[in-house]
Amino acid sequence: MINLEEFAKKARAVPFLEFGRDYDGWDCWGIPIVGFRDILGIDLPSMSGQYSSTKRMKELESLIDANAPAQWHRVEKPRALDCAIVKIHGIACHVGLMIDKRNMIHVEQGCFTLIERVDRLPWAGAVEGFYRHATQP
Repeated sequence: MINLEEFAKKARAVPFLEFGRDYDGWDCWGIPIVGFRDILGIDLPSMSGQYSSTKRMKELESLIDANAPAQWHRVEKPRALDCAIVKIHGIACHVGLMIDKRNMIHVEQGCFTLIERVDRLPWAGAVEGFYRHATQP
């Protein structure tokens, strides 16, 4: 197991890879999967067979809506290892993993993983909500 700081440092070199679930490449949901596994020892569901493409934003929004209530609860004030659900073109279809109360680590198609503040453009006003996994106090 590694700590959050080690994970964030290692993750920044990871490229976008649709359905990716390891350090060779991942899509936005791959970051929480690997982070929870490597930091907390918790296996999150892959969901890679449950959507056809990360470009199908409405499909991703429906998947988030269907799965979030089972294992996640909405919180007002984010902290490390909470997930940020972000709207792109008004559709809540993107996930970032919070590394503290202001910064999320995420990846988008055509990019490497990066850390950005959720209270600054382009994300300010785009965050639908913050969610904490049921296993976290």
